[in-house]
Amino acid sequence: MADDLEFLELKPDETLESIYDRVLMPAFTADELEPLEDLRGYLGASPPEAFGLYAADPSDDPIGCCIYYPDHRAKTLLLGYMAVVADGRNRQVGSRLFEKSKAMWFDSDQYDLVVAELDDPRVYPVANGIDPGRRMNFYSKLGCQLVCGPYFAPCVRPGGERVYDMLLAVLGGSPRALHDSPTAVSVQFIAAWLKDYFAVEADFGHFDGDDLEWLLAAYAGNGTVELKPVADYRRWHPPVAPSRRAG
Repeated sequence: MADDLEFLELKPDETLESIYDRVLMPAFTADELEPLEDLRGYLGASPPEAFGLYAADPSDDPIGCCIYYPDHRAKTLLLGYMAVVADGRNRQVGSRLFEKSKAMWFDSDQYDLVVAELDDPRVYPVANGIDPGRRMNFYSKLGCQLVCGPYFAPCVRPGGERVYDMLLAVLGGSPRALHDSPTAVSVQFIAAWLKDYFAVEADFGHFDGDDLEWLLAAYAGNGTVELKPVADYRRWHPPVAPSRRAG
């Protein structure tokens, strides 16, 4: 039963290594998952550059976690990682992690926008027991919205690669960012966050700016970009970054 679980805040302590090895490494590729020591540093920074929750079973073994990255300048919060071990996925661990973290951190006075990165199931196959389609179903049930604009993630480790063919989802936000509408989000908020996200220590060595300029141009100006229910992702085909186009 899920009620025998304990939900605790992540700390840069010895438990973090167990969470990293047991929960995160099986769920994300090397290009998606930042190094353990970087994560430890973000959690231990003052003010924190990352925070989150993990679920522990009665044996104190971690079986799920969620990790958020705040951008206070852009007033945006990124859900960077949400993962649950295979035998915990029928216990509503992910949903409970999301609801608990939402109650703690989605306050619109702190953040105008809360977003998440999702692998597009049309591009990424089921691998190592991780099904991108199931992830989309999970976020759909939470009522999340798909940003109908291009997205790719920066490189998060030396020698790694950017993660292309991704989708960006809105998990929550203030009326300032969403214009009191569930069908559109201000491009200004997305652009401000993207500039910060790609300007930090991430995107190691990727100084070929054409793709990034193309991405930022998609969110230029003062308008809005359409939002659709995550469940409708099959009906929308995101444009492909210049470096990924054939011919």
